Amino acid sequence: MSTTPIVTWKVPLAEIGPIYPFAGHEIVFVILAVITWIGFQIWQMFHENAALQQEARDIAERLKADTNGGETE
Repeated sequence: MSTTPIVTWKVPLAEIGPIYPFAGHEIVFVILAVITWIGFQIWQMFHENAALQQEARDIAERLKADTNGGETE
């Protein structure tokens, strides 16, 4: 199976042209990758902050319950 019309590599590659798909679209792919990366980082920041806030609330509730429980005994 061949994806290019190349039969032999004993030819000047400048005459053949691009030998991989989407040649010339590298900048677009880099921009999309950077946008995706920044979007993921923002999503992760919000997700982790929400999880940490919930964990802090849980710890505060347990400490409050332990403190109140100790005083009533």
